[in-house]
Amino acid sequence: MTRYTPPTILQRAQGLVQRDRARQQLQKQTDKGISKYGQTLDTYPGDYATVLQHALEEAADLTQYLLRAADLAPDGHMQATLMCIGRSVARDFDDLAWLLDVEAEAI
Repeated sequence: MTRYTPPTILQRAQGLVQRDRARQQLQKQTDKGISKYGQTLDTYPGDYATVLQHALEEAADLTQYLLRAADLAPDGHMQATLMCIGRSVARDFDDLAWLLDVEAEAI
């Protein structure tokens, strides 16, 4: 009898995206983590709060990178598209910050 192995975080993330480029980038980032830290997020020893804090930090960077990319966009359509994505990410970032505040109050 074969033992069930749950999907990895990489596999779950790749299942959430549609484009091959996004799947490939997820794989590349996972490989980078293995090379740099010797592990994937599946074996990362951080606790719940630590993982959420790291996610908040990454979301902060993503928000700012998207806004900078919009500033540098070669045309108005691309700039508008990047601004929309940036606003969406900023809302998710803000929600994540709220969640961390709620978690901190519960402790």
